[in-house]
Amino acid sequence: MGCGGSKAKSFEEVVSKPAFKQSLLQFRTLQLSQSDLKKIYKVFVTMDIDGSGTISLAELLAHLDLPRTAYTEKIFTIFDDDGSGAIDFREFVLSVWNYCTLSKVNLDMFAFDLYDTDGSGELSPPEVIKLLQEIFGKNEMKTDVHAKSAMAEIAQFQAKKVKFDPIKFHHFMSNHQALMFPSIQMQQALHKKVCGAGFWEKHRKHREARSHGVYMSLAHFIMSPEEMSLPNISSANSVVSGCESHSSLPFNSSLNGSLAASSPLPDKAAAASQMKAMVSGM
Repeated sequence: MGCGGSKAKSFEEVVSKPAFKQSLLQFRTLQLSQSDLKKIYKVFVTMDIDGSGTISLAELLAHLDLPRTAYTEKIFTIFDDDGSGAIDFREFVLSVWNYCTLSKVNLDMFAFDLYDTDGSGELSPPEVIKLLQEIFGKNEMKTDVHAKSAMAEIAQFQAKKVKFDPIKFHHFMSNHQALMFPSIQMQQALHKKVCGAGFWEKHRKHREARSHGVYMSLAHFIMSPEEMSLPNISSANSVVSGCESHSSLPFNSSLNGSLAASSPLPDKAAAASQMKAMVSGM
């Protein structure tokens, strides 16, 4: 998909709008400079053929050579506040930064939080099966030797009526790393299509340095000091084997080098409401 005949606004026109000023401030908290944003915008406008300022999920995935699966839809619609399915530049930047700056060892924790839709801090065995089917593939889950091994372990959880908390899930995925390979491939494809691997490696290091090895959600990164003091947000962090990870919404489980649990989860519904209000104002 090229940008020939596109009526898209120039980057300078976009960033000069008063409504975009707040977005720029919050992008800067992610250490995205105007030069960085301009590079990302060049990718965005190649998909915005009609110059409307938005792209469809189908256009986005086609351009990035990514399959349309429930997993990819979840990744790129986290910030689709109105549920329209159309992605604007702000949503594109947040979604791509969100996924591309994850360290590979923490993609599993990202997936956990993505599928913990009720904010309980746990996934039931059927929910874990759904997660793996949507990442690894439904048919592959029936035939692949790694998947069969994982399913046998999930069956043990089911038989004991035990759910997966972040610690159990992290251990489980550590034993079945092959099942996250499509997620790693997708991240590599995004790196290649959007600004290059070197660009995102730099920002991954920025993110890890800013979090001091502590798990922090994207919402936590871009909040103002006043918002950071909110009770449901201020403790939204955890450590996964000393490496930084990410969630679409904050949850409060602490995983240190020995993966020991800490305090209980905050009210995730309230955190989600606060996050949406904050992001909508960008």
